[in-house]
Amino acid sequence: MSLFEYPFASHALDLNGLKYHYVDEGAGKPVLFVHGNPTWSYAWRRFVAALSPTHRAIAVDHIGCGFSDKPEQYAYTIDSHVSNLCQLIETLDLRDITLVGHDWGGCIGMGAAVELPHRFSRFVLMNTAAFRSKRIPLRIAVCRIPGLGELAVRGLNAFAGSALWMAVEKPLSRDVKAGFIAPYDNWAHRIATHRFVLDIPLDPFHPSYDRLVRIEEGLAKFQSHPMKLFWGEKDWCFTTKFLDEWIERFPSARGPRRIPRSRRTASRCEARASRTGARGQVGSSQRPLRPRPEPPAPSAGRSMTLGLTTPCSSSPRSGRRRYASSRRARRQERHSRRRRAGDAGSCSAGLPHWCWCCASAAP
Repeated sequence: MSLFEYPFASHALDLNGLKYHYVDEGAGKPVLFVHGNPTWSYAWRRFVAALSPTHRAIAVDHIGCGFSDKPEQYAYTIDSHVSNLCQLIETLDLRDITLVGHDWGGCIGMGAAVELPHRFSRFVLMNTAAFRSKRIPLRIAVCRIPGLGELAVRGLNAFAGSALWMAVEKPLSRDVKAGFIAPYDNWAHRIATHRFVLDIPLDPFHPSYDRLVRIEEGLAKFQSHPMKLFWGEKDWCFTTKFLDEWIERFPSARGPRRIPRSRRTASRCEARASRTGARGQVGSSQRPLRPRPEPPAPSAGRSMTLGLTTPCSSSPRSGRRRYASSRRARRQERHSRRRRAGDAGSCSAGLPHWCWCCASAAP
């Protein structure tokens, strides 16, 4: 089959009578590309073409995807996909691997890394997860409904077909659309697309749950390995909450320096504390605070009612000016009280005076 921008020679690994298709181009240190659902090795075509002059670029097709066999009777679980990838790595004797994983490919690729940690050196991950989560978009949850989901995914090709416009930022050309969807041209060939959706382990009773826990617990093995994170922040499936989770687990990972919500408040306090420390330690002699002007005393021509300055007799415009002046005075007085109260202590980050971040301001 001739496809746009896919001139690569096909290779196959025999897995107990099943053809496990992969692309193997170039020579040098191996870069292993692992796709997600509902794509296949075609998604990596430009990466393979760009890297093959200097590296050995390998892109796999999971069983049921791309040019691999698509048996009706097959497990189609995380465990089976990880085992297949491990067998390919050992058969080709790949070492010093750079893993590039997207979507399900991140989970499957990290699963193989957990099983064969000595063969992996660095990781590049994109919009993926390799840990437990109960987040699932409604449009994917609908595809898990018995009967209806299978009819939509396998009968109408709703999953792979809709991804051509729902999962892209810029419209794809007609040739590229044809390339992505080429292997999923009938009911039988769309089985893995549907089974991937069903294999999302949302609870401990799911058959793939234990395997996912095993992968999640094994991530700690790679704390010292270089990792690069790329993230499409408009992704409605693997949202930035998953990116936050990766950053929490791998603080040294390179990529979008998005601070998880749970750490933003503390980070702001720490940043302010470091700036304060640059001028001098808390409790040491510091530049005294400039006193704020006290609110003006009410004049004889004004009466103070409910804290508002109300002119006895003046034009509407002058009344508005006086009202604004009174608001400024009250605001300055509040700030002065808070600063005076804060001089007696510091916030939880060691900052002098009051701190909005730590909610330690005096009432």
